[in-house]
Parts: sequence; C-alpha cells; structure tokens
Amino acid sequence: EISRYTFAGVGPLTRRRGRHIFAAFHKQNKEFYFEGVEGVAFDGDSSLFTTGKLTLDSISQLVEIENYGKYYVKIRENTAKPTISMDDLKGVLAGESDLF
Repeated sequence: EISRYTFAGVGPLTRRRGRHIFAAFHKQNKEFYFEGVEGVAFDGDSSLFTTGKLTLDSISQLVEIENYGKYYVKIRENTAKPTISMDDLKGVLAGESDLF
C-alpha cells in the first residue's frame, strides 16, 4: 500500500539545518516528466506535511499536491539542495519557475 501525504504551506525558500532530502517528482502515470524539473529538496520536517513525514525508508510515496494532482516521489539524501516553500513547489510543478 502506498502512503498518501498532502503538502501543507511552509515559509519562504530557505536553507535549513540538518539532513536534507531530495525528492524527484513525476506524474502519476510515470511516463511524462515536467520538462526541466529534476526534483525538489526539503528536509523532511513534519511541518512540511499536514500528516505523516517522508523518510529515506519511504522510497515510493504517493504525494498529492493540492490543485495539481497526484505525484509519486523518489527520495534520496542530498545535503547540497536548499529547502523549498509550498508556493515555490507549486510554481515549479506548474512550469512557472525553475529552481534548478
């Protein structure tokens, strides 16, 4: 069974201390990727989610982005990427901005 999470709003784009997690998003059908979007970095803090918390053990999770449909997420540790706000994440997924 695939766990489901809904992202909650977070603060502005900032670099947080501690272990960061790199999440590569792609569409639910796994065939079409968002052009130019490699993924989104976040630190796994529970404040990023209304319920639950992604960890390195959560290799394939179904993530529901409000108003943007459902996305699978592949997770690996990446300390080089900054965290991202929900607004910035939505902009990237909608193709309105490119943070990478």
